[in-house]
Amino acid sequence: MKRDHIRLNAIDFIDRTIKLDEKGEPCKLTPYQRRVVQLALNRTKDDALFYRLVLLSEPKKSGKAFMAACLCPWWAVHQSAAGNHCCRQ
Repeated sequence: MKRDHIRLNAIDFIDRTIKLDEKGEPCKLTPYQRRVVQLALNRTKDDALFYRLVLLSEPKKSGKAFMAACLCPWWAVHQSAAGNHCCRQ
């Protein structure tokens, strides 16, 4: 099922909406985190996710939880049925 034209990719959504981290400090994805998100959310020609499961193993304090926290609101707005209701204009 094709998504509507207002869908932002995850990185654009994060850049536009996530401004502060859990400590209230300015934040943004690092180039490495951007690449991980881009690879994890690749889509097939028919708009399905290429990977059903992505397992990321990194050392402590490397930004795993931050990436997940940034992706949750994007997923809720742009991928779930809930997005059809909370984005209505």
